[in-house]
Amino acid sequence: MSYRSFGIPLHIFYLYDLIIITVVFTSHEQMTSTTQRKLPCAKCSKTSGLFMCRGCGKDFCMHHANEHRQELGKQLDELTLEHDQFREKLIEETTKPQSYSHVRQQIDQWEQQSIDKIYQAANDVRKKLKNMIERHSAKLNNSLTKIAHEINEARREDEYFETDIQDWVKQLNKLKNDLLKPPTFRIQESDSISPFISKIYIDALLDDVFEKTIGNIRLEENDRVIVHGKSDGYATVRGIGEYSYGQHRLRLKIEEYHSSKWIFIGIISKDIFMEEYSVNSPSVYGWAGPNQVYINGGYHAGFKNYQSDLQKDDILELFIDCDERKISLINGRTRSSCELDIDLNKCPFPWQLNITMYFFDDRIRFLST
Repeated sequence: MSYRSFGIPLHIFYLYDLIIITVVFTSHEQMTSTTQRKLPCAKCSKTSGLFMCRGCGKDFCMHHANEHRQELGKQLDELTLEHDQFREKLIEETTKPQSYSHVRQQIDQWEQQSIDKIYQAANDVRKKLKNMIERHSAKLNNSLTKIAHEINEARREDEYFETDIQDWVKQLNKLKNDLLKPPTFRIQESDSISPFISKIYIDALLDDVFEKTIGNIRLEENDRVIVHGKSDGYATVRGIGEYSYGQHRLRLKIEEYHSSKWIFIGIISKDIFMEEYSVNSPSVYGWAGPNQVYINGGYHAGFKNYQSDLQKDDILELFIDCDERKISLINGRTRSSCELDIDLNKCPFPWQLNITMYFFDDRIRFLST
């Protein structure tokens, strides 16, 4: 059939043939390009990489894809075996008696040392208790011997009067009371040996009273209360207790306190003679207001950051630690505390409570412990 039979010009048919040829050529070129994009196998380098491993990112042919998968399985088996062997080793090391033997030895050593410390602390307190009881008994015995000596001497010389007998009766009755009412001992805890083991100590709870006075001051209510006179002036009082060993707590209440707020509270050696202005004594240790600390007769303002905060009706606790050679003063209202180290060369045993007042009508009471 010729082109002309359709009534179509010849040049149009030429153009149509060209288009057909172009399309066929283009299709062939695309197929050739697809074949060339095949990647080489990572094992054999043949351009037949049909599979890509997402783990390692490599291409493999059919044969080597299977081989690659088998290699991965072998690696997993080896890892499982290594895991099982390590677990067996771990169990063996954990259950062996010698495992961490050096650490176990350190724990055992710490345990024994802790037990030894506890035993030693308890034994020390037992010894202190024994010594305190023996010293209390010896003190009573010495006082009794002294009374007997005075009575025998008076009888021998035939020189005694009603007042002497009354004085001996009073002394004897006091010794009887001391015997019937011995010191009360209390166990306290302090200064932890470790976060859960506390060190213990023993102190004697003595019902001390006031005894000697000098200056414008008087005793009331069976010597448990001191009151300054109606005119200002230094005056001093001492407690009857003598402290040479152990720990002791004395409780005092400020019942009247002048607005100028000056009262000295501390200790002094018993052998120092009485004087109205006792804070000058080389043996004295204690505190006064405002912010005054007295050590061996010297005045130290704000020593160890001491801030006097006493007010009327405050209850104070004077802690006397003869074993550690320290005294401390605690205000029960504010819980403030201060501490002083005592030099035995300056303030030898026995110690006594020492209080000095200045302003009229100031009043302090001894409280029961």
